[in-house]
This record gives sequence, C-alpha cells and structure tokens, in this order.
Amino acid sequence: KFLSSALFEIKEKWIPCIQYELCYYAMEENGDEPAFRELPTDSGSLGQLWGMRPAFRAVWMLDSHRPYRTVNAGGDGPVIIQPRGNPSDFVGMRTIRPVLDCMESAGELTLDQCDQIRKQPTPIHRVLEMNRRGEVDPCRLGAAVEMCYPEFEQLFAREKRGRELVILHAGDYTTEFVSPLQTAAGESGVSCQMETCTASITEKAIGLLLNTNIRMVLLVIGPQALHHRHWSNLDYEFPVRNEKLLLPILLYPQGGRDRMVRVLQQRAPVLCSLPREEIQMEGRGVSRERLKEIMQKVMTDEQRDFQEMLGRIMSRLDERDVRLLLRVWSARTGKQETPHIKTPDDMMQAIMGEGIITTGDLGALEKDMMAAGISFPVIVRDIPGVQDELKFSKTTEASIGPTGGEVEIPGFARLTVPPGALQHDTTVTVSTLDVPGILRGPEGVSWTSGYPWSLGKAAGRRKLLDKVLFSPAVDVNLHGSRLSGPVELQTWRPPGSEGMTCLLLKHYDGEGWMDITASTPHHIDSDVVSVSMLSFSPLSILWTPVKKVVEVGKMMVAALSSRTLNCWFSSYVHSDKDPRDVEFHVVCRDQQVKTDEYVQGFSRCGRNDARFDLYHGDMIEVSVSVREGQNRSDQMELRAAHCCDVTGQNVQMWLQRPDGKGFKGEVVIRTLRERTVCQFVFKERDYDPTNPVYKSRPSHDQHHKEAATDLSASPHKNLPTGTEAQPSGHGKQDSHPRSADPHQTVATARASSTGALTSPHPDVSIGSGRTQVLLINDEYTTTKGGVSTINYQLAQLLTHAGAAVC
Repeated sequence: KFLSSALFEIKEKWIPCIQYELCYYAMEENGDEPAFRELPTDSGSLGQLWGMRPAFRAVWMLDSHRPYRTVNAGGDGPVIIQPRGNPSDFVGMRTIRPVLDCMESAGELTLDQCDQIRKQPTPIHRVLEMNRRGEVDPCRLGAAVEMCYPEFEQLFAREKRGRELVILHAGDYTTEFVSPLQTAAGESGVSCQMETCTASITEKAIGLLLNTNIRMVLLVIGPQALHHRHWSNLDYEFPVRNEKLLLPILLYPQGGRDRMVRVLQQRAPVLCSLPREEIQMEGRGVSRERLKEIMQKVMTDEQRDFQEMLGRIMSRLDERDVRLLLRVWSARTGKQETPHIKTPDDMMQAIMGEGIITTGDLGALEKDMMAAGISFPVIVRDIPGVQDELKFSKTTEASIGPTGGEVEIPGFARLTVPPGALQHDTTVTVSTLDVPGILRGPEGVSWTSGYPWSLGKAAGRRKLLDKVLFSPAVDVNLHGSRLSGPVELQTWRPPGSEGMTCLLLKHYDGEGWMDITASTPHHIDSDVVSVSMLSFSPLSILWTPVKKVVEVGKMMVAALSSRTLNCWFSSYVHSDKDPRDVEFHVVCRDQQVKTDEYVQGFSRCGRNDARFDLYHGDMIEVSVSVREGQNRSDQMELRAAHCCDVTGQNVQMWLQRPDGKGFKGEVVIRTLRERTVCQFVFKERDYDPTNPVYKSRPSHDQHHKEAATDLSASPHKNLPTGTEAQPSGHGKQDSHPRSADPHQTVATARASSTGALTSPHPDVSIGSGRTQVLLINDEYTTTKGGVSTINYQLAQLLTHAGAAVC
C-alpha cells in the first residue's frame, strides 16, 4: 500500500514537474535576480512556446477553483445531496490520491482496483473511470471527497450528514476532559458519543467519517494518542483535511507542549496543520467555561441559533412557570423532580441534557407547556426563527360527506365522523384554542398569571391552580351544517393526570361557558380522552384533583366567561383643520356596552357585529379601504377590559380625503390566520368643506374663550338676513332631520320661504339687535362624545350665524 501510494505520488506530481523545463528571461537591467515570465494560459501560446500538453496544463497550470461551499449542518436521515457541477468539466482538482487511500482503507476498493484507477492520466479521468467501473458507491465517494477535498464536495453526490458527534480518544484524560466534554455536549443539545481507539487513529477516523450519520469527530490527542502503535508505518499521509468534520484537541501536561507538537508533526503533518484546540492539563478537570467554549465551536449555525432561540423562550418564564413545567416534564420522562431546578436556565440545561429536545424540534416543549397551562404561542410570537405554525393556534380542515371520514391535527386532536352523521359534503374545520393565552395576565405567559381575573374572591385559592392540568382545547366548525348523529373528538391526556378528574367546559355563542361534564359521554384511556359530540362550540378539557372538581369548575367557567368577547365594531371620523386629512378610528366593544358615544369631535360612520366570539389576547388585523383612495391596515391585540369599556379598544389611523370630498369605503377585520371576523362599509356624513366647522375646529380651551366672549357681548347685533336659529335638545329633530342615524342629531339653520326672519319659539327675541339664544343641555364640551358633541356644534353654528349663545 505504501509503495503504491508513494509511486503514484511521484507519477502524479513530481515527474510532470521535472519533465518540462520552465524558461525565464535574462537578467533585468540593474537587477541581481532573474525575472520569471508569467506563463500564458491560452492553449496556442503554451503549445507554441513551451510545448506543454493540454493534459498537463489542465492539471497543473490553472489556478485552483473553489466553488461556493455550504457547511453540511446535519439532518435526520440519509437525504441525497445532488452535485452542483460536473466533475468532467472541472479542471481545478490536482490529485485524488487521498480519496483513493480513504476508499482503500475503508475496504471500499482493493489495492488492485486503486492501481487500475491510478493508471488514468489525470484526476478527472480517474474519477470518471471510478464511476464507469461501478466499483464504488457514489455517495461513499462523495463522503471521501468531503473529507479530503472539501472545496470540491459540491461536485459529487453525497448523503446529508446526521447530527451525531463522536469524541475519539486513546484513553487518557477520560475523567478530567473526555467525560465532562460529553456532558457539556448533552447540555448544549448535541447528541454525542465516545469512541476509544486501540489501533490506527487514521483508519478509525476515516471509518467514522465515512459513516454519514456522524457529523463531526473530536479527536482528543493526549500523550497516549501519539504512541507509535496508533500510527502505522504504512500510513502514507493523514487524509482528512476538512476542518468542519474533524477538530483535533491537543491535551498536554505542563511543559510538554513543544515536544508533543514535534511528535505530532512527525506522525501526521496534515493533521498537525489543521486548526486545533490546545489545553494544558493541570491535574484537575477542565473548567465548565472552557468546555462550553469548545462546544460553541463545534456546533453548527443551526444548533447555535436553536440554542439561542430556546434560551429566549425559557427567559419568558418565571419561577412559578418553571415549577409547572417541571412537574409535567418529570411525569412524562419518569424522572423525579430535581430540587436544584429553579430558574429558566436550570430548566433549559436539564431538558437539553436529557436529549428531550433536539435541534429544530420544539414539539415536545410545546406539548409540555400546553399541559402545564403555559401559552406557547404567546411566548414564541415575536421570537425570530420559530416556525409560523407554532406562533398561532393550529388549524386544519377537510371535506367529509355522508360516508364519513376523519380530520386530524397531528399530535393534538382527531375528529372521527361516522357514516351517516353528515347528510351532504361538508367542509369541517378543526382548530386548537389557546386557553392559557386567554386567561394570562398582561405580563405573564401562564394561565395563573391572570389571577384573580375579574372574579375577586370567587377566583378561589391560588395554590389550587397549580394542580390543574390541560388537554388541548378544540374548536370544531361545520360551517352551518348539522349532525344527524354523534361524532367522536379525541385528544391526548396530559402527563401526570393519573388519578385526576376530567372537566369538560363548552362555550356557546351569546350564552357563555358551561360545565358539560355530566351531560356529555366521554371515555378516558391511559393517554387519550374521547368525547362524543352532537353539536360543536369551543371545548376546553382540563384535569383537576377529585375533591376540587366543583370549585375548579365554577372558577374556570367564570374566568373564561370574563375573557370571552361578543364583539361589535364601529368606525368614527374626525375631520382635521386641513380638509384633506381625516382622523379615522375603528373601535371594538363588547355587546354589554350599550352606547356608541365616543370621544368628542368624532362622528360614527359605520358599524357591524362580529361573526363569532373573540377572546382576550386574540390578534386581529384591521384593514381600511377608501373608495378612490388609500388602503391602510393595522394590528390590535384584544384586551377584555378595554373592549368592555364605554369607549372600547381602538385602532387609529390618518386617512386622506380623495380630492377634498367626503369619503367612503370598507373595513374588514380578520384574524392573523385570515379568518374574517367582521366586515362593514363606512360613509362620512354631512361633509361640507365650506362649513366653518370643518375649516377650523377650535380646541377645548379656545371654545371656552369664545363662549365667554359671547356671553359678554352686546345683545343688539342682528342675525344675518335669511337665516334662522333652531335650538336642539337631546331628542331627535322634529321636522328636518339631517341623518337617519338615531344616535346622531344635527341642528340646522334654514331660511323661511318669505325670506324674512322667523322664530319657532316666541321666547327668543329677534330684532334689530344681536339675538341671544339660550341653549339648555346637560352635556357640553365633555370627552364622552355623542349628544355633547351635537350641542357643541349647535352652539358653534349659532355663533357663526351672529347669535350670542347663553
């Protein structure tokens, strides 16, 4: 083997180099050294001047071409990575000798087969010959090229590497370094195993890296690893050159570094030239910080990003949340709760150290948090890198007809419809409901953080809440169809719920939440719960201690009812001093709010009810489209307390009035999953750009100054000819209403048919002097809107007409 490799090296490199003479120019003037001529690269010049064969030029005279290479970050299976180029068109490869040595060392090729391949004149021909003969697995060849020549790996088919990390050592410093390094890898969420080498380190490293389930080898080089028994005299050269696949770690005793480096240089020059970690062993274990530093270097970008993302998720928890999550995690894994796990960092290290969470997979954590009553969507909604499907409730749908069928959210819920339950083809939508997100407090992420909600003493004892567990809450929508028979809804049972009682809470639109446990057939198995249903509304399934069923049931019904919203939406407009700009508000109120009065200066221009109930914490998008104008949208997270307030919860935006005209358009409110909540049209009423009210709208302070001036003004000024002041109270207009909207009453000034000034009320004197008008009302210039705004506008209208308002 040694002679074959050595002779091939001579044949492949040195003989061509001495076969052709490289000429140079004569001495430069005033120079002592010859000036070498730059070799031309075009075929004609080389052939004419130097007589060099194209095959030699293709191998030796061109610069090495390094195609773009991405790090093979590992995966979950043997996925084939297809080549990005054609090796037969690539002329940058100088030799394939290390590749052949790897293949022969691993038993993929015999020595005779290697010699037959080496007879080809160029590396390209040798690769083609290898593929033509079909004597080697193409993916194994790709793995060998990835080891020896990472710059050319994109030219060969290969398997995507797995996630496994291997620590290869010769038996020294096991207690002080190797075992702690494996522990640090587990805490970082990296799957890691140890391998002890008793023979050739070269062959062992090659064998491990040809296994594509292994992503990387950490080669621990201690004093024992440099013993000659680990380095065969027949090993011509260490072939692994890919620093992404191999990390040497040199462990040396105090004062022994230089000698170990010299020996390593003799044993394996290529290995000695690779980037490595060096640690001086001082008779004690390596520090935890140093081990974490090494793990950060060997982790892929994906793993580092995932660890950072997981850290951000855990940082949202408080100590109470950690206790809730630890209880579920311990029940699921069968491990006893550890007293030292108190903080989010402790919890993250424990979970990753046990290998429960693998890189890129948050499914197990999502389920554990759901069972503990922690809102996973709320936590991850603004964390980069988290999949979109984890940031919101899960939804799926299918078309089911009279023959029956199933709709399933994998891992969460399955609805089974038997034959005959539906009379015609129906689109069935199944969604999960984030109950902890509905009940959480403004700064928390668990359902207990909202305690005591708005229940006061009826909220029950707080310690009792920590004992409650949750199954996924499910909402089934048949889109108007009715069931002819029962269907079965199945979901999982949370870990740790053994010996607890199941509670079924159902929500009815317009009626609220009810406990339906006693009236609904259901079956409980060791890991699932099945519920028989004849009609559908959101269903929450929770588990409570047997003796506390009634107390928990009443508390949960009241808490969920206080966070469920039967909403209606309305839009309001406020014209700015500039007639082109309009301040536009869309307001959400619960149905328990019976008035639509709003902030002073705003008038309502549209309204409609929500199509279905919403919940505290729901994210909705409000889209406004102005006819012949602009489109605007904004998001709003619903707050139950705000929506139940008189003024509601609003989205505010500035709009431009098209061409200075009154504007109209459409408002559409949707959930972030594109489900339409409400839709209505709006139209600005009674807009008159010549009306002084729209030209200049005085501030609150300015109005009081004008009122004081009016009260002190002389009463002997006349109203303008042909106008009439008509006072208005709280009721509707008697004769000429300006709007059909019963909530708005607008005072009017009109002229009589004779052109003379007339008064419908004899107590109001109209003569040659300025008319005084007494306006009697109980609301004026308040911040409530509605009637107070009407009275204010009436006073302004009379003032501009020349009357003194009292």
